[in-house]
Amino acid sequence: MPTQPIVRIGARGSRLSRAQAGQMQRRIAAALGAGPEDAERVAPLVIISTTGLSYIDLKYLSKEHILKDNEDSFFIRKPRQKTGQDSVIPLLPAVKRILQKYSKTDDIRDFQWQVLSNQKMNQRLKRIATLARVSKSLHMHLARHSFATTVTLCNGVPLESVSQMMGHSSLRQTQHYAKIVPLKLKTDMDKISELFK
Repeated sequence: MPTQPIVRIGARGSRLSRAQAGQMQRRIAAALGAGPEDAERVAPLVIISTTGLSYIDLKYLSKEHILKDNEDSFFIRKPRQKTGQDSVIPLLPAVKRILQKYSKTDDIRDFQWQVLSNQKMNQRLKRIATLARVSKSLHMHLARHSFATTVTLCNGVPLESVSQMMGHSSLRQTQHYAKIVPLKLKTDMDKISELFK
């Protein structure tokens, strides 16, 4: 009987199956609907979990950091506040929708928002976790970790690309965030198995 893939939730190794993670996400979404003021204030969490930006990098994100390439694709190019290392992050549709919501014009780069302090954001996340009956400790940095594991590595994005998006100066830093999950190992080995048939 195959085991369910594991999704890492915290840096200390607490784990949920994909089914449990999906259930947790549905409860959080329902809780967000219950408190519109909280939903408005945690939009930055969605951006962090879909870009890998740290809280402080999101706080200082400005229109100068959002670029558009020749193919009309948007991406963030921003030096990390902590290290000065460049992060280059293609924007997913969810991020573009959020930026558009906070934009005064049709250009997503014209966004304006006030990002609460990290402490206030974490307090709101705890309230949402309570409303959603989530026993895991939710905090802003967890979103960055989730980006590295669930959003990128579990979907086949190479470690080198994840490292560049997160603004790490070495792969060792990325490996610390992104522990390889069993599903990724199986997928990688399936590719090799195909070569030796």
